[in-house]
Amino acid sequence: MLACLLAFLAAARSGTPMVPVTLIGTRSLLRDGQWRPRRTELKVLIGEPVLTAGNDWQAALQLRDAARRHILTRLEEPDAAA
Repeated sequence: MLACLLAFLAAARSGTPMVPVTLIGTRSLLRDGQWRPRRTELKVLIGEPVLTAGNDWQAALQLRDAARRHILTRLEEPDAAA
C-alpha cells in the first residue's frame, strides 16, 4: 500500500499525470482460494490522464482518489473496499 502511495507522491512532486488503468474480469480469472486461473475474458481500459493539483502529500492523496473514482466508474463491479 505504501509503495502505491509513493507512486502518487512521486507523480505529484514531478507534475506527472497519472493514467488510470481499469482491469475488468480479474476476479473471474483467479477466484479467492484458487491456485489456477480460469479461462475468461479480460478487458484493459486505459483512461485519460489525471493531472495533479500540487506537489505535496495532500495533492498525492487527491490524485490517488481521482484515479480511484475514475477506475470505479468503469469497473462494472462493486467496490470491494466499501
